Amino acid sequence: YRSRVVSMYERYAPDKLDKADATLEKYKGMEDQLLEALVKKYGAEPTGAPASPNASMAAPASPVASPAASPVTGGYRSRVVSMYERYAPDKLDKVDATLEKYKGMEDQLLEALVKKYGAEPAVVAVQVPAAVNRAEVENVRRLHEERLAAELVAIEREEDESRVRAVVEFEVASCEVAEDVERGVIISEFDMVKVVHPTYPFEAVESADVLKRYFGALGTTIVKGVEVVDADGVNILLDGLGLGMKVAKSVSLSDFKSLLTVQCTSEAVFVGKMRALLKSMEERLFGESSKADASILTQGFWAHKCVLPCVSEVWQRVWVVVDDTKVVWSLENSSKPQGAVPIGNLADAHLSCMLNSKCPRKFARNGLSLQLNKAANPLQLVLCGETVDSVHQLLKHIRKRRIAIAREAVGNMDDEDDDDSLPVWSCRSGFKEWSRCQWSVRGDSIVHWDERSPHTLKKWPIRNITSVSSSACTVASPPTKFKSYSFILQFSGGTLFCLSLIHI
Repeated sequence: YRSRVVSMYERYAPDKLDKADATLEKYKGMEDQLLEALVKKYGAEPTGAPASPNASMAAPASPVASPAASPVTGGYRSRVVSMYERYAPDKLDKVDATLEKYKGMEDQLLEALVKKYGAEPAVVAVQVPAAVNRAEVENVRRLHEERLAAELVAIEREEDESRVRAVVEFEVASCEVAEDVERGVIISEFDMVKVVHPTYPFEAVESADVLKRYFGALGTTIVKGVEVVDADGVNILLDGLGLGMKVAKSVSLSDFKSLLTVQCTSEAVFVGKMRALLKSMEERLFGESSKADASILTQGFWAHKCVLPCVSEVWQRVWVVVDDTKVVWSLENSSKPQGAVPIGNLADAHLSCMLNSKCPRKFARNGLSLQLNKAANPLQLVLCGETVDSVHQLLKHIRKRRIAIAREAVGNMDDEDDDDSLPVWSCRSGFKEWSRCQWSVRGDSIVHWDERSPHTLKKWPIRNITSVSSSACTVASPPTKFKSYSFILQFSGGTLFCLSLIHI
């Protein structure tokens, strides 16, 4: 009976296989009715299922038990013994221990032995005496049939309710999915029409310029063609913005921008702080209230010198003297100048922290880089003054002198009186970066130069101007503060300048 019930469940209801033994125990003595009910519910028994032992009896007046269905005392033992006698005689002394170990699971034990060794030898079935009253048997059978019918009805009702509940849950879930999809479409349409995502911080030209000037405020060092600030300098810059974070190595401008972007809660607040700190530094460095006496340049000051790039760093202590046109230095205990650099020949001059170099650490923060050419890894004369004021005064003098040299060069281009130049923000076609320049009219030409490179002058004949318009510049957006004062100047040949006045 068990194998037939298992085969039915394997075919039609695999989820009930673990309940086969409990079902047989529940309907013990009514196995045929159970199988008939299962056939009625699911369908025909699978091919190869063993036939009922009472199938050929018209009326089961004296039921006979099969050793496989209702084994009597010694039935399972004799079957196991016969298996071991035929296939494994060396295990005959373990029969009782094996039966004790698999007590209640004798059928599974025999199935495993058949699968392992082969077919089970024939065992003589033990007949159970039929001494039961026929009326009592019929009464018990009827009660069991009624109980089985009630159980089957309950099972069918439970399955029907489960099926209905599953259908309802599926329909509810479908409705929710449809609503989510519709809501998602509405949100996506709203995003496309109304929502404008903000740009990343410090992408605007004006903000990027402030960030660049703030990054270089304490001086930079060029490493492999990239301007970097050492870890101590970056930590000072971060503290100035109220950020508690620290770095442990040198940082480039792009890395510094990434650090601020991650920490930025308001671009306007960060840019405002940077502007205030830059203004404070410039007032201290170039303002009239500076206590440093400019005569220190003509009298001379001690500094440590090195020329970069080089194979091996060599720092020398030198005495630096500055006149109106050049920087001159000489070695200790020597009155003869070792070298000089004309201020007009400098490509750039900026503060540079040299903590990563072999310069004496006490003076490494006072670095001033005098750039002699423009290149990815330019030739530089680095001076680290033994006092901060000497370096600041030298940088101030160099900047003022370079502007004066540029204006003198503009004046020499024409014999007419020198007019005052006009400061503007300028962006040429083919470029996206705005730069602060000085524009001036000299005779029949327009002359302009970048304030960062005042010795590099550019001249454009006025007769080549083909158009002047107040249209908005489409090449790039000027600094917000001066955006309303913009106009476009176009020359023959397609050259286009977008200009934005700084003073009206």
